Amino acid sequence: MGSAFKKSSDLTVYDKILFWGPPETGKTHAAMTWPGVAHVDTENRGAHFADRFDFLHAEVGSIKELGDVFKEIRSGSLSCETIVTDSYSAIYDKLVIEHSKPADSGKHVTDYPTVNKRISAVRDFAFSIPNMNVIFLAHAKMKYEMVGTSMRPKGIDFNGDATFRYAFDYVFQLQSNGDPRTNPATFIVEKSASPNLKRGDKIVGLDYTKFKSLTATDNFEVHVDAQADDGEPVGPDEIAAINDYAQKRSISNMRVVTITKAVGHTTQLKSLTKGSARKVYALLQREPHRGVA
Repeated sequence: MGSAFKKSSDLTVYDKILFWGPPETGKTHAAMTWPGVAHVDTENRGAHFADRFDFLHAEVGSIKELGDVFKEIRSGSLSCETIVTDSYSAIYDKLVIEHSKPADSGKHVTDYPTVNKRISAVRDFAFSIPNMNVIFLAHAKMKYEMVGTSMRPKGIDFNGDATFRYAFDYVFQLQSNGDPRTNPATFIVEKSASPNLKRGDKIVGLDYTKFKSLTATDNFEVHVDAQADDGEPVGPDEIAAINDYAQKRSISNMRVVTITKAVGHTTQLKSLTKGSARKVYALLQREPHRGVA
């Protein structure tokens, strides 16, 4: 019997991602840009994306059908790399209806602990599918506050059990900038497994290519000789790596110059030492990339 363990260097990263926000912000479009999508469609909307993307599609009308679809994907019989469940909110609503019943008062009462337990089981079952990215989409609901004698809108909130979000590697809240076809939504980072993508960062128009660029392991260290004296002049590969990293994070040239001057008392990267170059890189890592286009 072989070992259950693998070397960390042999591991492949598969991401668990949640996109949530109001309707018409481009959640499904963003998810469809991931490679090899199998679209688990609980809202019967997949046909609207068939002219833009090539994907596998399954319409799901019940919780049982959802389980059957996940089992088929787990069997390995489908050629796919990414599961997009669209949407969590529709599944949650089905469970609320299933676990609501009339009370003596005449109103319907919902057993929310059971609903939340079952929706968490759906997420965990999807996560257990090996060697695939898993993306869930979810809607937002309006929050209200009492002002005098009337209720007024006060932003949006996640529609469903808030704890559902905890197990994801990445959570993005979408904010509309108008028609997503001409003005892509802003993706606000609520949770991130990457040190290069910080909570609170804002990215305009996120897709798979931009996501991988923002979360990819930076290449600065590979250009730095670990045995080199910190006082040695910085090399051209290290300068290129710093510039590439700043460009990837959409950090302005002016900001790079400001940081370089603060660290090495010079405005030019080529005048830094290897030690000060490391400090410049460390400070660039802390820079937010607000409003990345």
